[in-house]
Amino acid sequence: MHSYIKMVVFLAAVALIPSCKKEDEKKCVAGTGGNITLVVFPKHHSKSVRPYSAWIKYNTQNAPGATESDYDLVVPADTTEDHIHLANMKCGEYYIYMNGYDTSIKEAVKGGIPYNVPETATGEVDIDVPVTE
Repeated sequence: MHSYIKMVVFLAAVALIPSCKKEDEKKCVAGTGGNITLVVFPKHHSKSVRPYSAWIKYNTQNAPGATESDYDLVVPADTTEDHIHLANMKCGEYYIYMNGYDTSIKEAVKGGIPYNVPETATGEVDIDVPVTE
């Protein structure tokens, strides 16, 4: 009887081994090197404002800090456009921070937003980034 119990325990353990898996690896790891262009628009009360720059942190949904060195990528604006193109990005989680200038109130504005680019994304993805005084 003792060997029967050992055999049952052994078979149960063998049957459970396939169900013990490592945590699934992330399919989307944010960063450069992809084929997606994020087009980020700073919006102050839903109104477009002139951007100065976009600061991007990869693989997080939280603001990393308040200085450029806290971010993975800083992209200055083209002064003729109301948005910034972030080319060659991959799917994944990003925190996008922008600063700019609202000419209607003559004040600098800033703000950020977490954004998850899905695995199915292709081409250009437009993202409104809320900013405030």
